[in-house]
Amino acid sequence: MLLEFLVNIVTSLILVILGLFIFFKNRKSATHLFFTALTFILASWTFTNYFSLHSDTEEITLFWIRVVMLITSFMGPALFLLLHSFPKDKLTVKKKYLIFLTFTTSLSAILAMSPFMFVSVSLEQGVKPTPGPAILVFAFNFFISVIAGFITIIRKYLKARGLEKLQIKYVFLGLIITFGFSNITNFIFVVLLKFTSFVVFGPLFNLILVVFITYAIVKHRLMDIRLIVARTVSYFLLLITLAGFYVFSIFSLSSFFYNIAASSGQIFINVVLVLIIAFGFQPLRRFLEKITDKIFFKDRYETEDLLSKLTNLLSSTLILEKLTKGVLEELLEEIKIKRGAIVLWEKGRVNEFFYQNGTEEKKFPQDEIRVLLKTPVQPVIFDELPEGRRKRILRENNFNFSHVLKVKEGIIGLLLLGEKLSGDIYSNQDVELLEIFSPQLAVAIENALAYQEIQKFSETLKLEVKKATSALEKTNKRLRQVSALKDEFVSLTSHELRTPLTAIGGSLSTVLEGYAGKVSEKTREFLEGAFSENTRLLRLVNNLLNISRIEAGRLKFNIAPLNLNEVVIAALETIKTQAEEKKLKLIFEPRENLIVQADEGKLREIIINLCGNAIKFTEVGQVAVTAWRHGEVAIVAVEDTGPGILPQDQQKLFRKFEQVDGIKASKKKGGTGLGLYICKNLIEAMGGEIWLKSEDNKGSTFYFTLPLK
Repeated sequence: MLLEFLVNIVTSLILVILGLFIFFKNRKSATHLFFTALTFILASWTFTNYFSLHSDTEEITLFWIRVVMLITSFMGPALFLLLHSFPKDKLTVKKKYLIFLTFTTSLSAILAMSPFMFVSVSLEQGVKPTPGPAILVFAFNFFISVIAGFITIIRKYLKARGLEKLQIKYVFLGLIITFGFSNITNFIFVVLLKFTSFVVFGPLFNLILVVFITYAIVKHRLMDIRLIVARTVSYFLLLITLAGFYVFSIFSLSSFFYNIAASSGQIFINVVLVLIIAFGFQPLRRFLEKITDKIFFKDRYETEDLLSKLTNLLSSTLILEKLTKGVLEELLEEIKIKRGAIVLWEKGRVNEFFYQNGTEEKKFPQDEIRVLLKTPVQPVIFDELPEGRRKRILRENNFNFSHVLKVKEGIIGLLLLGEKLSGDIYSNQDVELLEIFSPQLAVAIENALAYQEIQKFSETLKLEVKKATSALEKTNKRLRQVSALKDEFVSLTSHELRTPLTAIGGSLSTVLEGYAGKVSEKTREFLEGAFSENTRLLRLVNNLLNISRIEAGRLKFNIAPLNLNEVVIAALETIKTQAEEKKLKLIFEPRENLIVQADEGKLREIIINLCGNAIKFTEVGQVAVTAWRHGEVAIVAVEDTGPGILPQDQQKLFRKFEQVDGIKASKKKGGTGLGLYICKNLIEAMGGEIWLKSEDNKGSTFYFTLPLK
C-alpha cells in the first residue's frame, strides 16, 4: 500500500511539473493553458483516486468516490478544449458549444457529490460502488466531450502537414493508449463488472497521455524518439491487450460458469487460455510491430546505403544535368519527398534551375534566392523557422528544406526540397544525411561546371575553326577562280603576242642581213638593239605561256629515249654565239654515252636556260657542262666561274618571279625570274630533281637528274 501511495504521489507531482513547464513556456497560448488545466485535473484525480480505493469505512470511501467523479467531470471537457485549440494559440469554439459544454459539465459536477451519482459502496471483496441514475449524465458529458475531441483531432490530422501533423499524431497515439485502457479499467470493469482492482493503473495511463502531449507541444526535433516510442507502444499494447483479454476471460467465464472454488473445469479453461496466449504472443507481437512500423517508419531508409548510392552517382558522371537529375530522383525516392530543386548561383545571379517531380519550372526572383543564400551553411527547415521573409519564401514556393551548397571558392548554389509525402517533418536521420551529402554534392557540381566550361570552349573552338575553315575554303575557291582567270588571260595574251613578235623578229633579221638593201652602221646599231629586245620579249612570252600551261596542267610531254650527249651538243650550239661575244669558253665533257627518258624539246630548253643564265652572269672564265651516270639516273652539271650566290639568296631561286639581290642578279643583267622556275617544273615533270652549289666569288654549279632508259 505504501508503494502504491508513493507511485500516486510521484505521478501527481510529475503531472503538475509538466503542466507548469508548458504553462510558463507560453502563458498566453490557449493550448498551453488547457494543457496545464488538464494536468492539474489528472493530478487531482490521481491523488483522490488513491483514497477512494484505500479508505477504512464505506462512508469515507463513498465520499472520495464522489470527489473523484467531481474531478473527472471536468476531465473530458478540458481534453476537448485542449484538442480543439491544439497546437494553436487561440480557441475558436463557437459560443453555443461553449455554453452547452459549460452546462453539462456543471450539471455533472453538481450531481457527482449527490446520492444520484453513486448510491452506496461495499467494501466486501474490494471496493464495489453502486451507481445511481446520474451516472448517465456523467457518461454523456464525459464521452460526448471525448468523442468530440477525437473527431476534432482526426480532422486536424487529415488537413495538417509537416510538423503540425507529426504533433497531432503523437497526441492521437497518447489518447488511444490512455483513454482506451482507462475506460476499460475505470469504467467498464467498475460499472459493469463491479471490479476495481485495475483502477490502480489509472495514474500510469494519465501520465502516458501527458508525456505524449508534452512532447508534441515542445516539438523539438532533437528529441526524435520515434524508435523508442514505437517499440514501447508495441510491447505495451501487447501486454495490456493480453492481460486484459486473459483477466476479462477468467472473470467473465468464472462468474457465469464456475463457483469461487477452483474446479477441474476452471483449470482446463485456464490452461486453454494460457495456451492461446502463449501461441498467439508472437503473431500478435509481429502484427502490432508491423502497425507501429507503418505509423513511425513509412519513410524508413538506411543512411549508409543511401549515401553509398549518392556517392556512386556523383562519381559516375560529369554531365551537370544528368548529375542533378539523378541526385534529386534518388533523394525524392528514398526519403519520400514530393519535389526538389537545385539552384546554381554564379556571379551574383541565378545561373540554372534543375527541378524534379512536378515542381513548376518558374525561376525565383533574384532577391529571394539571395535571401536564402544568406542563411548560414547549416540546413534551414521550414517548420523550425520563425515567421519572417525566409519562411514566407519557402512557403510560397512549396519547399520545406533548404541547404546552401558551398565550396572553398564560395557559394555555388542551393539545394531545395519539398514536404515529405507522409506530411512529417524532416527527422534527425534526414538532416544528418543531407548535411553529410551537401558538401559532396557541391564539389561534384563544381567539377561538372568546370567540365561544362571545357565542353563549351571546345564546342566554341570547333565552331570557330569550322567558320574559319569555311571562310578559307571560300577564299581558296575564289583564289583558284582568279588564278584560273589569270592563267587563261596569260595564255591567251601569250598566244596573241608570240605571233606578232615572231613576225617582228623575222623582219628585223631580214633587214639586218641586207635583203632589204644596204643598212648604215647607225641604222644597224638601232636595228640590232630592237632585234635583241624583241628576242628577250619573245622569250618572256614563251616563258609565260609555259608557266600557264604548267600550272593549268596542260603542258604536254613526249617522253622517249634520248641520247643525252647529242641533245646537250645541239643546245650548246644554239647559245655558242652568246658565249663568244663575252669571250667565254663553252665546254662540254661527256664521260660516257647516256640514254635518258625525256622530252627532247623540253630537255634542250632546260640546258639552254641554265647555260644562258651562266653565260649572262659570268664575266671572265668559262661555262662547263658535264654529264655522268649515277645509279639509275643521269646527272647533268652546269658550272660557271661567276661571282657565286650568297647562302641567304639561294633559297629564293626556283621561285616564280623571284630574283636575288646579289651581284649575280643585278637588274642590269635583265631577266624575269621565270627561267629557273620553269626548269624546276619541267625537270620534276620528267621524273628528275634540280639543285645548286655555290660559294661567294667561287662560281655556281647547277645540277639536275633524269631517269636512264
